[in-house]
Amino acid sequence: MKLIKQDTCYNNPWTELDRFFEQAFPTEGLDYTRAIPVYSYNTEDEKILELELPGVRKNDLNLAFEKGIIEVNATRKLNRNGDKKELKLEQSIRVGTDIDFKKTAATLEDGILTIRLPRREQDKPFSISVN
Repeated sequence: MKLIKQDTCYNNPWTELDRFFEQAFPTEGLDYTRAIPVYSYNTEDEKILELELPGVRKNDLNLAFEKGIIEVNATRKLNRNGDKKELKLEQSIRVGTDIDFKKTAATLEDGILTIRLPRREQDKPFSISVN
């Protein structure tokens, strides 16, 4: 059995079922929307989000932040058997308000969008020495 790492607190639990039905009953010529798989990691200095976006170009990607939530919207153009259709990918990720958004960076390489969210200096953990 192959294990697949998923962070279920961010993923839509119905995504795999949606993919199954799309393969079993293709919707030819229709545009549709799908959630994006998200993996989340925390370090002492930053939060790291990795989103799977195969076949998406940088021009077709939009990131927005509002009230502690990052909105990721992407579009992938499909051409199957001469039929052109558009796959819309969307995901909302709650990241909190302890992020220094002026230092946030995002890169898209090999179909993986990596968003680095550095924590604000005053929100980083620190130790207190006892004398």
